[in-house]
Amino acid sequence: MVDLPKTLVPTKKPIISVVVPPELKKALEVWADQEGRTVSNLSERILSKAVKKAIEDGELPADVLEQDD
Repeated sequence: MVDLPKTLVPTKKPIISVVVPPELKKALEVWADQEGRTVSNLSERILSKAVKKAIEDGELPADVLEQDD
């Protein structure tokens, strides 16, 4: 079953989809609720931290986050 968002917030940011097990989805929902965030916003925060750490650890090039103009 696919849970569709109850409201769509207009955004100019790219949208990605991620498939996760039900227990991970539930954990993200609880965590997001505790922080007063949406799951999408929490996921962006988690991914941003992971990418920054990968850059610091030399797993990604330092310029990977530079925007294309």
